Amino acid sequence: MDITMTLSMYFLPLCVSVAWARAFRALGEDLQDRVVQVVALVFGFLATTALTRDVVGEGELLVYIYSVVWLLLGIAYLAWGVWQKLRLPRSVAFLVLTLTVLKVFFLDAAALTGLYRVLSFLGLGISMLLIAYGYNRFVRFNEEGEKAERS
Repeated sequence: MDITMTLSMYFLPLCVSVAWARAFRALGEDLQDRVVQVVALVFGFLATTALTRDVVGEGELLVYIYSVVWLLLGIAYLAWGVWQKLRLPRSVAFLVLTLTVLKVFFLDAAALTGLYRVLSFLGLGISMLLIAYGYNRFVRFNEEGEKAERS
């Protein structure tokens, strides 16, 4: 599949979903807004995965690049949820991050040996600590140390 086909198959519905979510939010339609947000987040995940496959091509390296891309996508969803003060993107971000961690532990690490396995776990651990720190810093507590009121 070429990049043009990937963009038309995934990013166009993603853009339409985001536009619908904004329209429903402006109208005060909470359920439709959440459904469209989920659709947009799923299309974002599928588009990123397909675009990664198109750019990298087939091969052994693709499996590891998926893990990096999914980790970055999870962080992007988390940042978007924090910035927009939305709970649903944060929840989906933690789902993507959990799936990525499980993939790294059970699939990627099984194929690695020696120093590569150690570096993989070290990088994953550091990224998880940074995500936890950022989430705790920007979502759970505001500047006065009180619990933040976020929906």
